[in-house]
Amino acid sequence: MEPETALRARPQLERLQAALMERGWPAELRNTAQKAALWVRNPDEPSMNELILYADGAFRWSWGPGIGPVADVSQTAERIMHVLRTVKA
Repeated sequence: MEPETALRARPQLERLQAALMERGWPAELRNTAQKAALWVRNPDEPSMNELILYADGAFRWSWGPGIGPVADVSQTAERIMHVLRTVKA
């Protein structure tokens, strides 16, 4: 990711961060000059965590697949919470 793209990603990641934090999920912005990312963790199981990226109008898992469009931050937050959920046996 080029620095210019990182500057465009930050406000989008901040919107997602706010949506997750409203739901009680810790989310921390992490940036370098080359990329911006949002580190999210399950509040009940800290080992369930992931970096979320923004590219081409969509939020993506750090390993590449899309999570949801930037236009639907609420649904994206719900998907992240679903994937990082704790399953009780």
